[in-house]
Amino acid sequence: MTTTTDKIKVSTLIAIVASAMLTFMGIVSETALNVAFPILMKEFNVTSATIQWLTTGYLLVVAILVPISPMLVKRYPTKRLFQAAVVIFTVGTIICGFAMSFPMLLLGRLIQAIGTGISLPLMFNLILALIPMHKRGVIMGIAGLVTSFAPAIGPTYGGIVVTSIGWQSIFLILLPLLVIALVAGSLTIQSISTIEKQKIDFLSIGLSIVAFSGIIYGFSLAGETGWLHLGVMGSLGIGVIGLALFSIRQLKIDVPLINLAVFKFPMFTLGLAQVFLLMMIVLGNSFLLPTFSESVFGVNATVAGFMLLPGAAISAILAPIAGKILDNSGPRVVISFGAFLLAVATGLCVLFTNQLTTILMGSLYLLLMIGVAFVYVPSQTNALNQLPQKYNSDGTAIINTLQQVSGAIGTSLVAGLLTASQQKITDSANHLSKEQLMVEGGHNAFLLMFVIAVIGFVLSFGLKKNK
Repeated sequence: MTTTTDKIKVSTLIAIVASAMLTFMGIVSETALNVAFPILMKEFNVTSATIQWLTTGYLLVVAILVPISPMLVKRYPTKRLFQAAVVIFTVGTIICGFAMSFPMLLLGRLIQAIGTGISLPLMFNLILALIPMHKRGVIMGIAGLVTSFAPAIGPTYGGIVVTSIGWQSIFLILLPLLVIALVAGSLTIQSISTIEKQKIDFLSIGLSIVAFSGIIYGFSLAGETGWLHLGVMGSLGIGVIGLALFSIRQLKIDVPLINLAVFKFPMFTLGLAQVFLLMMIVLGNSFLLPTFSESVFGVNATVAGFMLLPGAAISAILAPIAGKILDNSGPRVVISFGAFLLAVATGLCVLFTNQLTTILMGSLYLLLMIGVAFVYVPSQTNALNQLPQKYNSDGTAIINTLQQVSGAIGTSLVAGLLTASQQKITDSANHLSKEQLMVEGGHNAFLLMFVIAVIGFVLSFGLKKNK
């Protein structure tokens, strides 16, 4: 239950930090592994399409589990859920760290994803249940470091580890941190809701799996094969039909897996849209910028990772400050300012694509991540603050699920644009080099990000202060 006093207990903060550590490690390992893909392809003798399953499979499992999280929170003690998430993630991490084959590495990644799928919504549920509304902005800002800072720091961490001590250490280094998180969480996390042994609606779970698996796999495949590929259209079609049937069932049954009544609150829906658009930009750029830098500038994974580090660091520093501004002044000013910076940063990338250097790209990414800090935490916090407490787990599940979807969409759109340009290398009418075609594809990707940023900026003017 929500506390009625203004003072936040130290044990509460430790509980939130413990859950945030687990989620942070899940996201960092996801993005850190991307820089090791060329090495893994050579070591395991697999294609780029096969190696991509390390990311696609991870996203699929997380997207399947997050919609189930409201049921898990209501059926099981919070501490037990957290402990289960840590143990499962640790098992997956050990398997990855000692993987001798690609199937073994993929298995470890899928097991890790189960732990992340449980821990990600749990972190936000703890905040909503234990932190007073007028102080949530700052705490959500601290927790927001997980989902905004982690994707950006991942390539830097991965680049350093891969080039110095080997890709296996991406996982093995996490083991001591997992022990710390387990001990801290076990000592401080308490149940945040009354346990209800409600009936499990397996049909809703099945439809959820079909819906989000189809959509995420379809978008991920589109980045490799193009939108007209039969597998892409079939997967997206199945996903959309599954989502429609899932939504209809949630509206008809007495105890839905996710209560869609949250969409009756306009500011929640608008905040959800802001987060959706933002994560397309963030994860799209986390794929685009290292790929662009390594292909066009000829830098290695470590340099590409360090290029993103200042932006990631400033975003981490500013996130709690943005939350504080939200608490004091409401959402419109802070989110509009951040959305404006996103539009400026992506617009400058469009204008100066041909003149980009490592330093200029790093500077524009820094500006982009400042904008991210002022949009992400305030948008998510203000959206969730609109909901009555009984809808907290439902709102959290929806936001976190759509983040996985938006990440897959953003990455696939960027990958598709880069692939479309690269394929011109075999065209007899083409006179551009491989690097010049990458610049062309990068320009188109930056233009897409700019359009998304402008839409987010326009939507920000419809925001209202927390109720």
